Amino acid sequence: AKKKDGKVGGFRYLTENGAYFPQAQYDVLQAMTAPGHATIATGAYAYRHGVPLNSWFNSKTGAREYCVQSDDYKMIGSANTKSAYAGTAPVALMGPSLGDAIKNAGYSSRVVTVAFKNRAAILMGGYRADLALWMDDKIMQWVSSSFYIKDGKLPGWVGDLNTSIQKKLGKEYRWASGGPGNGLSDDGPKDGFVRRFKIGSFDTVRSPIYADLTVDAALS
Repeated sequence: AKKKDGKVGGFRYLTENGAYFPQAQYDVLQAMTAPGHATIATGAYAYRHGVPLNSWFNSKTGAREYCVQSDDYKMIGSANTKSAYAGTAPVALMGPSLGDAIKNAGYSSRVVTVAFKNRAAILMGGYRADLALWMDDKIMQWVSSSFYIKDGKLPGWVGDLNTSIQKKLGKEYRWASGGPGNGLSDDGPKDGFVRRFKIGSFDTVRSPIYADLTVDAALS
């Protein structure tokens, strides 16, 4: 949007002048993440944007197919062979995302998505995103796809983030509520909610660490 002086407005302009829907809802049966992200990004229901589930049965190949799976591309930033879907791209998405629409309209813009899961970053970013970044949770490193990175090299700032994460692996992390429980937590009301684990273990995925790392990546 443009202001009266012709300058393009930012977030404050949108909050002051944009439409506000406090009770906006989509009438869908299953609230899976992939169709949800695709619906938010495109504004369309699953029967139109082509991503009805996180994965589905491919009648042509006779195999299960992941929503952003694509053998034509490879993971950038990791040599992890344990990943079930090393090749990913928004090939199943039909129609433009918000970022695609802005670029298709001719506006000079940069579109970057950051998320813990690949399907979130890819489906929210769409086809014309400059970068879609997600976490390879097996090695705790930010990665992307050759669909977005043609030269096969992550940006330098992403490499710096990954180096910083590597230095934290194996260190103990304490996640605590900071106060007494309410009697419903499994730790009881005496000492509140407390969890201790090593960074990089499976428990890391179920802690606030990934939220912190995602914010760090978005700010970077």
